[in-house]
Amino acid sequence: QIKTPYFMPWLYSTWEIVYNPDKIKDAPTSFAELWNPKHAGRVGVTNQHYTDYIQMASLVATGKLHDFEAAKKKLLELKAVNKPKVYESHQQIAVGFKDGEVWIACNYRARILQFQADGLPVNVSFPKEGAALQTFGAVIPKRAPNKADAYTYLNALLDPKGLAELCQANFYSPASNKVTLPGAVGAKITLSAEQRKKLIAPDLDYLSKNTAAQLEWWGKSFV
Repeated sequence: QIKTPYFMPWLYSTWEIVYNPDKIKDAPTSFAELWNPKHAGRVGVTNQHYTDYIQMASLVATGKLHDFEAAKKKLLELKAVNKPKVYESHQQIAVGFKDGEVWIACNYRARILQFQADGLPVNVSFPKEGAALQTFGAVIPKRAPNKADAYTYLNALLDPKGLAELCQANFYSPASNKVTLPGAVGAKITLSAEQRKKLIAPDLDYLSKNTAAQLEWWGKSFV
């Protein structure tokens, strides 16, 4: 499901809804909840994740991940309706949740679980629209001077025992299906079979050609 021709997947996470259960009693089931006027002034976005928010808005508007024109209209609607608070990074929006400035936003499941572990009042909710994948991995350059050791390194990254221990510490999902995540932490990280059917892999070719335009629009028209 997360195979890619560009590199060897190692860890992944999914773009989902993060919310404060003390302020929002019913778990949001859709990204569209960010547009709910009752959350005006309490929606958060991060500049660091402009591409992810654009993809999210595209999903809400069209059910597709990469309709930039539809996403722009939807995000301007969000700006007009709920006046989202803009943060630079994971760390800054975490403070926003801690201080009660933000009640709902989006982030990677791994980060949301890290926030929980740090004591922040947040829960994660899988959106009915589906969740975009964010995959991390490694590659051996074509002209690498020591390919034998490079393969040793890649094999070590995928070692089931080491990868299981790492994922239980950082809350990311392992790219290898040989890895089992036990216990309460494993239950939080592991997606259900139904959720896995709704994972959406971004088109990396599309992103490579459009990221600059998206960043320019985000900086000039949204924030």
